[in-house]
Amino acid sequence: MTQNNMRLVTVNSVAARYSTSLNRDLLYAALNELLGLEPILSTNIFFAHSGKPVLKKLESVDLDKIIFFRPGETYNDEFVNTLYDSTEPLLYDRNDLPLWRIYVLGESQQDVVWIFDHAIFDGMSGVYFHEKLLKSLRKGNPKIDTSVIKATPIALHQSIEHLAEVSPGIGNAFKHMISGAVHPHKKHPQPSGEVENLTIPWAEPAPQCPPKSKTVLVHLSSEQTNDLLEKAHSLDITFTSLVYACVMQSVLEWVPQDNHNYTLSTAIPFNARPFFKKPSRATDLLGNFIFYHTYPLTISSTCRERVPRKFISSWAKEFDKELKHYKGQSPSPLGEKVGGLKFANLKKKAEAAVKAPRETVAEISNLGQVTFDEDTTETTISELSYVQPATTLGSTVTVCIASVKDGNTTIAISVAGDDENFTKTNEFREALREALTDAVNSTEEEPTKEEEEQQAQQEEDKPEPANQEEQDK
Repeated sequence: MTQNNMRLVTVNSVAARYSTSLNRDLLYAALNELLGLEPILSTNIFFAHSGKPVLKKLESVDLDKIIFFRPGETYNDEFVNTLYDSTEPLLYDRNDLPLWRIYVLGESQQDVVWIFDHAIFDGMSGVYFHEKLLKSLRKGNPKIDTSVIKATPIALHQSIEHLAEVSPGIGNAFKHMISGAVHPHKKHPQPSGEVENLTIPWAEPAPQCPPKSKTVLVHLSSEQTNDLLEKAHSLDITFTSLVYACVMQSVLEWVPQDNHNYTLSTAIPFNARPFFKKPSRATDLLGNFIFYHTYPLTISSTCRERVPRKFISSWAKEFDKELKHYKGQSPSPLGEKVGGLKFANLKKKAEAAVKAPRETVAEISNLGQVTFDEDTTETTISELSYVQPATTLGSTVTVCIASVKDGNTTIAISVAGDDENFTKTNEFREALREALTDAVNSTEEEPTKEEEEQQAQQEEDKPEPANQEEQDK
């Protein structure tokens, strides 16, 4: 909310391709039912400039004001960038508008783009929105005679602080109150030698007002997706972990070629719904239910000896090990960061962040492989795409992944501060493509960090040859 007030766009989008043409009558009838079931779709944030903003239900929602049919538009890189170049923050304190919009693209009216304010919705909400809309479409609801939908009497669901265990504990709460900042749960040991946080020279040193970024889409066929999934399975890692190693290899090309070690920090959002305290609670609630973890990777001179754009399995395995550690705990220690936010001065943190370099070089969000009913006699969804522009106070690069089971995968890459020719964004896309291809084709196992250290120690412990004859042997 603070970012929105500072005119830092916090609008994300999840697009879906439907097998049926969604004309006005069909879409409005389905949304009429959906708004009756999901109270958060009829809300706005009020008193946003005060210290106590309130999420409040509207009396009604006029679909004509928030749904736009664009028969001449196609969902591609050009549409995404035009959308975000022209998008203002969704306005708060409005009694007549909720915090989401819909664009229906193409003559066939099959591409539906749902854009939303990230303050109250997360990426998984985009998946659940399309799932719920699909379910409503399949019912064949009767045509409605008005575009104005009255808000449902159903009460709003509770916030994440009530649904999941996010208490930071007495000790950590005291730290938050003193510093006004959120501390990471786990401190990683710093490697020996000089280490610097990476500041990429070409990127904006801090978020700009108004913000700017460039976004490109990478489309992977079902065959390419399956090849990557099989590779991840063979390494006993997740698809996200495999992509992470490829993303870091792409970022590595921008690291200065000097004698310093650099720490590349990556933000990883977790879907917090599986950590709800009551298992009976719906796991497909629309809202913003996210835990975050920041994972550091230290780049040393030895990394530069590797062939560029190669898949490094040890990076993926170490990353995977840590993520599985956090996902396997309930309640999750990552919830402490969310709980600590109530002790932080968020406005002051946001204002300070605008004047400082970004804290993380990348953020990777994977919505997973979504399964829709495969009955071809009914309306279904064949493709998904998730876009989170690198325009907020987060990372320089955002990588968003969305897949349909047994179908295609779309990876959206957004780079902050790039030029009008998309120079760095296109470079990153090509580097990522090559690294993903190498991941599939790679056969040689990379040594783990521990194995590399042991090998280096063994080399140091080798005795010097006694003479030239011994050396020749």
